[in-house]
Amino acid sequence: MSKEEYGNGVIVIVSTWGTMCGIAIYTEDLLRELTRLDNEKLGRFIIRNVKSLKHTIRNKNGVTHLQHEFGIMPKPPKIKGKVIVTFHTIPYDIGNTLRKFESVLDIAGYIVPCSGALDYMVGNTSKDIYMIPLGSKLISDDNTGITKEEARERIGIPKNGINDMPIGFVFGFQSQNKNYDRLAQAARNTGIHLVISGSIHNCGYKSNMVNNENVTILGRHLNDEEIDLYALASDLLLFDYVDQDHYSSSASLHRTVGSGCPIVCCDTRHFNDVQYDGHLKFKDQQGLEKCILYVLANQESLGNASLEFARNTSWKEVARRHVEIYRKYTHL
Repeated sequence: MSKEEYGNGVIVIVSTWGTMCGIAIYTEDLLRELTRLDNEKLGRFIIRNVKSLKHTIRNKNGVTHLQHEFGIMPKPPKIKGKVIVTFHTIPYDIGNTLRKFESVLDIAGYIVPCSGALDYMVGNTSKDIYMIPLGSKLISDDNTGITKEEARERIGIPKNGINDMPIGFVFGFQSQNKNYDRLAQAARNTGIHLVISGSIHNCGYKSNMVNNENVTILGRHLNDEEIDLYALASDLLLFDYVDQDHYSSSASLHRTVGSGCPIVCCDTRHFNDVQYDGHLKFKDQQGLEKCILYVLANQESLGNASLEFARNTSWKEVARRHVEIYRKYTHL
């Protein structure tokens, strides 16, 4: 048996791996929870880095699960056996991609991250389609007992906020798709202080934002402990993207929503999966500022709603739902 041949119910996950990439981080989080379930004898999971594939994967008695993003997988890899594809981005011309994949692979089904994508995919394929949201990290549960004030002390933020202002945390890679200017104007108009994590993605984009009375640019990668502490130390989480006309989901939002901090996000297809009592979305500058002021007046109730959303989309729940799908096509 060569290194590219698998069997006996093995799940081979093909993804980016070991790099600062949203798909790689997603796969690491998913694998961690799948491995915990594997301890209960639910299967065996193997990672193959899509960047280093050289041979045909032969997995006739198991399932190969592709983590697809157009920038890293423009064409399907060579695979023998049943295939499940998670589409992390679903544009309006997805039909052409589906036909290409289905012409060369034995597609068992597709996984998409939100109900809007599910409805759109139905008209473009006859294969099985499943909706599984991105997993959320339960920051509050993992850091039980750490108050907002204690989190601020640990990362060097004054107890009363930066410049005595409430803190809005803007988490994620720096990107030209993120509307930092609108957020900065809203911060000035509502009296909050933005903390922008802003590590630079592989694409190399760097924002022209600078530190001022209402803005602090961290400009570096945050480790897991720092991400947790900044989310716990904040008064609201802010997500503003430009021209997101495709279905996808925000890994940054799911990484921080489990802090129990209220979320404000723009009303685009990128946040189609953010649907729960207490979610706040905006379409323009005025709407953004109204949402911020509403959060500041209703932090506890909105924070509790965010935390409940996180628990319903926890990585444990996401992994459990994946195993249900794997079982349908293997003998797990």
